[in-house]
Amino acid sequence: KPHKSKSRTFIKCIAVLVQASNTIIMFLSYTTLASLLIVAASEPEFGSMTSRGALKPTEVPKANKTTNVHKAHKDPKTPNAPKSTNAPKSQPSLNPRSNPTMSPSLKSSSNLSSNSRSNPSSNSNPTMIPTSSPIGECKVDNQDWLGDGFCYNIAPYNTAACGWDGGDCVEFNRLYPDCDTPNAYLIGNGFCHNWAPHNTAACGYDGGDCAEFNRLYPDCDAIAYLIGNGKCDNYAPNNTTACGYDGGDCLHNPTSNSNP
Repeated sequence: KPHKSKSRTFIKCIAVLVQASNTIIMFLSYTTLASLLIVAASEPEFGSMTSRGALKPTEVPKANKTTNVHKAHKDPKTPNAPKSTNAPKSQPSLNPRSNPTMSPSLKSSSNLSSNSRSNPSSNSNPTMIPTSSPIGECKVDNQDWLGDGFCYNIAPYNTAACGWDGGDCVEFNRLYPDCDTPNAYLIGNGFCHNWAPHNTAACGYDGGDCAEFNRLYPDCDAIAYLIGNGKCDNYAPNNTTACGYDGGDCLHNPTSNSNP
């Protein structure tokens, strides 16, 4: 009887072990099935983040193809550009006129010295036709009037910008600084112009041409060159006492009318 009871307990233990193993197997199968379902459900949303996708982490470097970027960034081959040190030598040759390749200091000093020796008259004659710098500021209608030998005492000719009419008015300005006649070339030409402003003190009494006329006929208002020309101009003011009866031309025949 004791032997039979031991066999029964042994059989019961085996049955319990079998039942426990079945339970464990069922638990493992359920767990595996659940994990498979979770993986299948999570793939559309997370892609390769699932257990099956996690086996492909090596594809991440493909997204960061930094190796190619580094290759592209091998633009630092530009440090090789300094090897072409000819570039700075070629730049001056692009604009040879504006960027001379020769030493500017040496060229400029030599040119200045040579020009100053070869052209001493360019700055030594302010009374002649103005140099290039004043002419640039001088704006006149007739450039030919500058330095033609006749003083045009009007602006802009008789101005510093135009070199005092190209030098023609230098002496006039020195002798008659207050003479306002525009026809300065008539002053001192040998004919008395008996009208203002020529025959005035400011204009030197027509540059001296009216000095004798003023001495003989100080109150005569006639045209001076008609007085005493050998013909009797029988009209006022010529044939009047103030004009010496036409400078004596009408003394012998005061009633005659011989107009020129």
